[in-house]
Amino acid sequence: MNVRDIRPQKKLKEATLIYVLDGESVELAKKYPGKDKHKPGEGCWNGAGGGREYGESWEECALRELWEEFGFYVLPEYLTYAGILYLHNTPDTDEPFTITARVYTVPRSCVMKLYWWRVLTSWFTREKLTNGRPKRFSVDALPQKEMMPADPHFLPHLIAGEKIIATVWYGPRQQSMTRDPQIVVVDSLPD
Repeated sequence: MNVRDIRPQKKLKEATLIYVLDGESVELAKKYPGKDKHKPGEGCWNGAGGGREYGESWEECALRELWEEFGFYVLPEYLTYAGILYLHNTPDTDEPFTITARVYTVPRSCVMKLYWWRVLTSWFTREKLTNGRPKRFSVDALPQKEMMPADPHFLPHLIAGEKIIATVWYGPRQQSMTRDPQIVVVDSLPD
């Protein structure tokens, strides 16, 4: 058994996920493995995202994660609240838990790309980068086999500008789904 397989799974209750869109394409980055805990999405191409910190608004969380993981800076007014994901997780050795994730999108034209500045500042502060360099993928060339299992189901809706509410049932370590996701396209989202 691989040593990484015995790490406990990181449990989040609230998280954000943000996608940088450019017409029919999206910027994704590969998430590095966690040192002590198995992080959601590790080893997968994904948008920027992570857990909401105490006292942080949903938007502040999305902006922080976009900076930390992609080295992208964006003004809050360019964020679009695009969806809610209910991610039901069934760990291999622990109690099931659910992550409520708010999904945001932002136009690529509104983003300041400061990836190399982020790399440099992380080196000086000894802060570990959590993702590789972002890469743009067109909707018809998404790296589906290297993404979180549910992402290829809902990401095309977001790229098309639709708002969604999705429920996903994941097996251990979010490496598979235990049933098909439910995705509902909606006109508006709850606050």
